[in-house]
Amino acid sequence: MPRDSRGDLTDERPPHSRNTHWIVEHGHPTAIPGWLVLVLNRHCPAIHDLTAEELAAFSDVLRRISQALHAILGAEKEYVVQFAEAEGHAHVHFHVIARLPNWPDTLKGVRVFSANGSKAANPLPSAVTTPLAERLRDYILTH
Repeated sequence: MPRDSRGDLTDERPPHSRNTHWIVEHGHPTAIPGWLVLVLNRHCPAIHDLTAEELAAFSDVLRRISQALHAILGAEKEYVVQFAEAEGHAHVHFHVIARLPNWPDTLKGVRVFSANGSKAANPLPSAVTTPLAERLRDYILTH
């Protein structure tokens, strides 16, 4: 598996990035550019079951993701959410969402989930999310 200059995050296939413990991908369907999902490489039902190494890697990847969302999309904040209770998704994974400038109140806080999944009224096409995910991946891999 190819490694970057730091020896950790690697490209799998666009638009994914991965390291030993985590995979980063653009969420879909979503109406929000920069809705990333950080998924643990192994099945783990709860955060308290993560190893010290997994938590350390999470911290580094989250830092890189946040910087990428700010640098590329101008995110004012990054929402980080983890419930892990939906059918078929009862494992540790984090939604890292670019909180963009001038958002309407209808998207702030937990209401942001109205723009994700089957609830997304106008999901972004892959022609938008794939190039964006590739730009984010490239930033994450080099910073």
